Amino acid sequence: LAFDQQIGTFLMTVICYNQGMGVYGNCKAYYGTVEVQGRGTLHCHMLLWIASNPSPQALHNMLNGDPGYKQSSFEWMESVISCQLPRMTDVQIEWSVEDINHPTCDVHEVDPQLECPPQVDFKARSL
Repeated sequence: LAFDQQIGTFLMTVICYNQGMGVYGNCKAYYGTVEVQGRGTLHCHMLLWIASNPSPQALHNMLNGDPGYKQSSFEWMESVISCQLPRMTDVQIEWSVEDINHPTCDVHEVDPQLECPPQVDFKARSL
């Protein structure tokens, strides 16, 4: 119940859904999905439809038609999007695909974890 109230309050006060201008503009619609983290805490991912923003095709045309707009858009995205591992913000991890030990297997070998191999009737027809 508390999480539902928090999301409702967020939509009313920050997004201002159907109430005019919110922090991100005039929100015409939204979609949200709730997830549970490892320790049971809830969080929500949301997609907002903001009025007067360009359509995906118009945005594509603007990015491809104006190198300055494209550069400033990517600089802005790089400034607001971040990803880091907990307690590992200063660690540099360098590796390549070649460094990974890939398991080898033969498609004709039986999986040793199976007590008996699956029986497949290759002559059977599907309906």
